[in-house]
Amino acid sequence: IDGIIQGMKNSQKSMSVPSLNRNVTNIDIMAINSYLEKTAQQPGPWLLAPDNGASCACTQFLANNAFTDGGHLLTARNMDGETDAAKVTVTHLIVFAIEATNSPRLVHFLWPGFVGALSGVNEKNVYVMMNTGNMNAVGPIADITPISVIARSILNDFTASDFD
Repeated sequence: IDGIIQGMKNSQKSMSVPSLNRNVTNIDIMAINSYLEKTAQQPGPWLLAPDNGASCACTQFLANNAFTDGGHLLTARNMDGETDAAKVTVTHLIVFAIEATNSPRLVHFLWPGFVGALSGVNEKNVYVMMNTGNMNAVGPIADITPISVIARSILNDFTASDFD
């Protein structure tokens, strides 16, 4: 998150948020990255299945071993769980392919400006996914680390053998 702020400063573009009467801070970036936690705590029809019985949660599947050619991992995700009226969550999605020097290569998906992962897989056969659009309202979340950031750290730090 500090890297995002530094990149914004390096761009020499305005970091002003007129409605807040100040510049963007790392706390603002963390708050934006807490989108999933915030929506999970809000009661309302956007967290519940519509009247037609369709689900508001994104759909995903995973197959491997005997179910795929060569036993490879196959995953898919539909961004069909609408949780916001502006439909940003289903119309703006980025595929991140990351090759770092001290962690496994990984691919994950998330929205612009976010630093975590919604769904992702690393080269060590660790797959993470989240489906929070159909959650009922929950109580306050004590940990300030967004779940998407935790998911991304799992992809960075773990291999399948860590779960044996």
